[in-house]
Amino acid sequence: MLSGQALHVALCATIMVCTSAAMPSEPATAVSKSNWLLSPLDPTDVLEIDHAEHATMVVGRESRNRTVVLACYAKNDTEKRMALEQVAYFNRNQFIMYAATSHAHICEQFEQTIPSLLVFNPYQPTPKSWVKTTKGLTSRSTLTGFLRAACEPLVVEFDRSASQGNKVAKSPVQLLAMLVIDRKDKWFWPTMSEFSALAHDFVGKAHFYYAQPSNRRVLSYFNISARGPFPALLSLDMRKGWAGAARTGRLSMTKGEEGIRGMRAQIVRFLGTPEKWKSLQVLGLSLSDAAKAGKPLKPQREDPVYE
Repeated sequence: MLSGQALHVALCATIMVCTSAAMPSEPATAVSKSNWLLSPLDPTDVLEIDHAEHATMVVGRESRNRTVVLACYAKNDTEKRMALEQVAYFNRNQFIMYAATSHAHICEQFEQTIPSLLVFNPYQPTPKSWVKTTKGLTSRSTLTGFLRAACEPLVVEFDRSASQGNKVAKSPVQLLAMLVIDRKDKWFWPTMSEFSALAHDFVGKAHFYYAQPSNRRVLSYFNISARGPFPALLSLDMRKGWAGAARTGRLSMTKGEEGIRGMRAQIVRFLGTPEKWKSLQVLGLSLSDAAKAGKPLKPQREDPVYE
């Protein structure tokens, strides 16, 4: 039995903890807003978010050119946070950024509670969510598996999986551009940046994949020698069918700055001029009223969440 003073102290402590957990962060000032980042300075870091307005800016609209992984974790939930940080560090991807928040009101604007994990993909109006069970969120390997399935950036590495091939074969988009480039190439990131910009311009008109020269399946399919030269810019036209009738091609590309500058002309030669909004209709996508109004995007309800 607690004494009157001890009970009073315990109640005060409980009220303080509950209040601090429910209270939103201090109002953002013009100065603090000017310091907000849309991505961490180091792509292997996790961006910490303390304001709902900042979260909306980071997530952006449907037309964002990257995948955003937003974790709603308690500040002292070190196991889940460590797993997320490890995934961000060991799976560096220029087209996937990681963010985390410990504020319940930020999660609530996406109709979620702590703990949960949300994945916002380009040109998809609703995020994919992991909310049913949180046990696997502490496992780096389980978390990596979920994100591999859930993240769909504009440029995807061709991993030779059957699920990836089936997704392309069943898609209404019947053109594909493939960049074969070595990750150790000093021009890798500049080349990938331009390739991603092209994927953004031609969203809905073509799939954009990249592969490494060690990917023998890609080299064999496109009849490319393992000796190179690389990078190589390849094309695939599936409008007359996937098996047998698909037409492969190799577009002209040189190495270095000159090759990067010439990529757009080669892609336009293959795909024609960008007609983004017409292409979006092919996918059955449109910019939602909520996104146009700058309102937070809501989580996906119809698709099953990962367990």
